Amino acid sequence: MYYLYSCIGYNRLNMPSPLDGGNMEGSQFQEQLQEGIARWLKSGEKTGFTDSASETVVLSSVLGKRSENQDRTIFLRVKFDEPSKPSIAALVLCDGMGGMVSGGDCANLAISTFAASLVRSNATTLTDKLKVAVNSANQAVYENFQGKGGATLSAIACNDVSDCAAVNVGDSRIYRVLNSGIVEQLTIDDTLEEQLADLNLPSPPPEFRQLLQYVGMGEGIEPRHIGLQISPDIKWLLITSDGAHGISKDVFQALVAHAENPKEVVHRLTEFSEWLGGKDNSTAAVLSVGADLFERSKESAFNSLEIWSIPGKAEFFSIQSFQTDASQNGTLSRTVANVSEAEKKSKQTTIPQTKKPPQKKDRNNTQKTDSKGVNGSKSNNGREPIDKPVPQLNIEFSEES
Repeated sequence: MYYLYSCIGYNRLNMPSPLDGGNMEGSQFQEQLQEGIARWLKSGEKTGFTDSASETVVLSSVLGKRSENQDRTIFLRVKFDEPSKPSIAALVLCDGMGGMVSGGDCANLAISTFAASLVRSNATTLTDKLKVAVNSANQAVYENFQGKGGATLSAIACNDVSDCAAVNVGDSRIYRVLNSGIVEQLTIDDTLEEQLADLNLPSPPPEFRQLLQYVGMGEGIEPRHIGLQISPDIKWLLITSDGAHGISKDVFQALVAHAENPKEVVHRLTEFSEWLGGKDNSTAAVLSVGADLFERSKESAFNSLEIWSIPGKAEFFSIQSFQTDASQNGTLSRTVANVSEAEKKSKQTTIPQTKKPPQKKDRNNTQKTDSKGVNGSKSNNGREPIDKPVPQLNIEFSEES
């Protein structure tokens, strides 16, 4: 399993935390965070199975007969130092638009931008945070692909004061699974076929299945917001790409309702799609909403962010032990002790690893022994030294066999 260790450095006297919004430094931090998440997702595995240690979240994605997996899904959990900012957990899925350019890259950009915006947002409600994050993702994809590429986006977000909300753009879907076995679809696909489903039109033409909107379309996007009330009746929340739910409603609901646990849900849906020919990428993500959803974040003393995805797990730590060295024209110098000799020589500011990251598991829960490494540290892009320190996001991937 991949761990992504990062340092976020800033001058505590002159610069607010980069997890704060509404300022230039926060905007720079959001950009660096988005780039870090996007690099991690792009360099890691696109197909496979991942679950959290407590199985709070379980993710699975299969390629099918496609040459590329254009689905992306993540689970993120962020904690803030400020008592006024509740911890947030979110499950997100993006499916690159088939028939358009660079579907995988669009999905990658959309989901990483959405995540970075959600983490940084100072909006007062979860619904507003989701709205801002979708608009940020839409703008980023449109600016890069000029409407020639895009992705769906479905997301569920909860905080540690019992608020919950969801948003949807496109034809990926969000479901609520009750303890009684009832499976409720909470979203309506952005297609004419689904929008006019109540009319019971006989044999709608293929054009009715085309998306009316998607992330990356630019102006005119209208995300569909869903209010969620978390209650003891809810067993799981489920997000699927169309490759996973593109089967008859009765079969889909039977596969989900009779599953004993989240692992079985995602395995059934993704494997069934392959049994039917694997015509499309198939991705399913399950979130168990309960008392332990924020258990780990309560143990952290700092601003912190963890992200789970098919490549494994990434962790970001906001470290405040940095100061400005006037002799270096405002660049950041490190004040943390126990820096390794190799780190001193390279003058990097990565955090020494103090614990062994768990290994990635395959579908059979067996450990993988191969290892990969990528150095994703960000430079100043050749610009001249600046007078005011800016947030630095230095990233190191590692895997212990």
